[in-house]
Formats: sequence, C-alpha cells, structure tokens
Amino acid sequence: MKSHRLKNNSIEPTEEYKDIIENAPDVICRVDKMLCLTYINPIIKELIGIEQHNLIGKPIASLTFGGENYTAIWLENLQKVFAAKQKLFFKAPCIYKGNTYYFQVYMSPALDSNGLVESVICVSRNITEQKQFDAELARLDRLNLVGKIAASIGHEVRNPLTTVRGFLQMLDKREKTNKNHEYYQMMIGELDRANALLSEFLTLAKDKPLLLKPANLNSIITSIYPLLKADARANNKDLTLKLDTIDNILLDEKEIRQLIFNIVQNGIEASPPNSIVTIRTFMNKKNVVLAIEDFGTGIPQPILEKLGTPFLTTKENGTGLGLAVCYKIAKNHNAVISPSTGANGSTFYVKFEKCSL
Repeated sequence: MKSHRLKNNSIEPTEEYKDIIENAPDVICRVDKMLCLTYINPIIKELIGIEQHNLIGKPIASLTFGGENYTAIWLENLQKVFAAKQKLFFKAPCIYKGNTYYFQVYMSPALDSNGLVESVICVSRNITEQKQFDAELARLDRLNLVGKIAASIGHEVRNPLTTVRGFLQMLDKREKTNKNHEYYQMMIGELDRANALLSEFLTLAKDKPLLLKPANLNSIITSIYPLLKADARANNKDLTLKLDTIDNILLDEKEIRQLIFNIVQNGIEASPPNSIVTIRTFMNKKNVVLAIEDFGTGIPQPILEKLGTPFLTTKENGTGLGLAVCYKIAKNHNAVISPSTGANGSTFYVKFEKCSL
C-alpha cells in the first residue's frame, strides 16, 4: 500500500499517517526530481509564518528564508541523494529575521518501481537549543579545568610572592637602600597585581559552602552604592539606581557583592566619558532580576557567544576572569546571566530563581 496520494499537484500523506506527520514537531517535506516541494507539514507556519499550501510546488532554490547559504546546502545535498540513491545526514545554520538557528536534516530517497529516485523525503529538526546546551557544557568544562589548575598551583605561587614582597618592604625601609623607593614600590605593586590575579583563580577553584541567608538584593546594592559611585566618578562616569520593590531571596552577600562589583566595573570601563551606568532591580513574575546597563559600543558577537570563558577579554590589561567569576557565582545561586547588547550599549540581566525562605 502506498503511503501517499496525489492531490492538487502535491503529495499528501494517507489518513493512517496524516495525524502523525502533520502534528510532528520536525519539518517533514517531500521534494521531487525537479527539486520542487510536493509536500510540507503544517509546523512550517509556526517557524516562518507561511502557510504550507503557499510553498507546495515552489522550487527549493526560490525559498531563501533561511539565507542563501542554507538554500545552497539543501540543493547540494538533494542532488547528492538523487545521484547516489543513498540516505544523507547533515547539519546547517539557518538565518531568519536576523537570528541564527541550527537544523539537523535527514534525507532519504523514495524509489519508484524501476528503482529510480522518484523523490526525496526530508526531516529537518531544530537543534538550536541543543547546540546552546552543548556550548554551555563546553564552557563549564573549560571553567572546571581552570579551577583545577588554580587549586593545584595557586597557593604554591602565592607563598614565594609573599616572601619576595616582605623583603622588598624591608629594603625599602633601610636607609642605605631607600633611595630606590620608587622602584621598590613599583615591584611591590606588580606583586600585588599578580597576587590579585591568583586570588581570582582561587575564587574560581574553591567549592566553598555558600552562606545562604534570606536577604534583599536592594539592601546589598544600597550598601555598596557609595563605593561604586566613587569608582564611577573617578573614571569620569556616573552611576544611578532604579530599584523596584522586590522579594527577599536566599543569597550569599559576599559573593553577590563581588558579582555586582565585577559587572558594574566592566560597565564603567566600557562606557564613554560623562555617561551613566544604571543598576536596576525588578520582579519578573516570581523571579528577582538584577540589570546593569552601560552605554558602551556593545559586545562583538564572537565574544558574546563565549562570555564567561576564563581569559576571554577585550581589555588591554584585563585577565578575563571577572565575568568567569560572575558566572560561577550566578550558578551557585541558581541564577542565570543573560547579556543583551547593541551599538548603544549592553545590559547584563541576572535572573534569580525564586527560592523558598
């Protein structure tokens, strides 16, 4: 028994398979020897807003809603299936309305009674979320590796640095050698910088227990606001607060202070002179959200996709560990960091899941 019938120059599934195919979450279509669509299931409307009957009979080459490169990949692989009479599997990026999606496509030849390829059945699955999940796993794996390195060498390196710093301070105070005071202070400053870098390493490495207590994010922000504002003014910027009424949540105040400091510092450094960095809090349904907005030039897409990766930085003297620490703190608090960026600046949203107090 054939599983398809011809209707209005299109091939539609018979009733026994229709419910399965037309309610499938994947895009299922059939392409004939002229590389034209003879069937496509209704899910296509949810994806691109076009009714299936408006696509039937159209050449694949004319369907450019996924981008020219995506269409070219489809045509190339369809021709391979018709020529080789073999099944084929590939993945391809699809650009639609400025966003990039990733699809996994399976193509299978349908043979006629003479053994020739009559048409090709295509099943296309949206794997964008899976790809993002895999990228996040890879990022966490790299973060874990850095943590292990930090744990093994951090303390060993800090000990000799402390010894050297102590001797430099002693030489600086001696009458015979204090004529080199400027050089000693420069060396001590560089040692302190190296020690600060190691401290950030150790912050990533430590799996210390959190001191989670019911607290209000607004109170934490208000307590450190004078320090943040002073830092902004020292860099010829300004800082403003827009704090809505929010629920108390379970927080480790020390870690949350560090997260706010790091993100605000990045915003201050990214913003042009005389601009304002804004700290906002608000409720999104039952979740507390922290938003830190700057007026920088935005984050390039290649960097945006890898934010939170250790050593990833666009700063000349940056370590690339500040945001990595923030992502770890967010993870410890069951929170999610979601950056939004454009030519007029960036906003980092930190969404805290509602926890029972």
